[in-house]
Amino acid sequence: MASANVTVHELPPTPSIVLVTTSLAVKLETRSKMRRIQQLLNAKGVDYEHVDLALEDRGDEIASKTGRREVPQLLVNGRFIGTAEDVQEFEDEGALDGMLGLM
Repeated sequence: MASANVTVHELPPTPSIVLVTTSLAVKLETRSKMRRIQQLLNAKGVDYEHVDLALEDRGDEIASKTGRREVPQLLVNGRFIGTAEDVQEFEDEGALDGMLGLM
């Protein structure tokens, strides 16, 4: 039996996506921003780790990576992408899908 020449292409690794929020947000504006990013990521069908700073003691770790303490924050492969406004701007410009590994 003849064997076929098969080329195997490896898929690029799926990016590590982390959404940082807190369930203790008091301001309606902050809660709305967190919900907006979650809805955007869910609509795109991406898998992401959700870090709730009210439940996980990672605030200092994340602040040292991003230089910020506000929420929400989005990180991809350990790189700070931005806050809600930044993420929305990337989405409006059509750049977010590439950052999330969807292109």
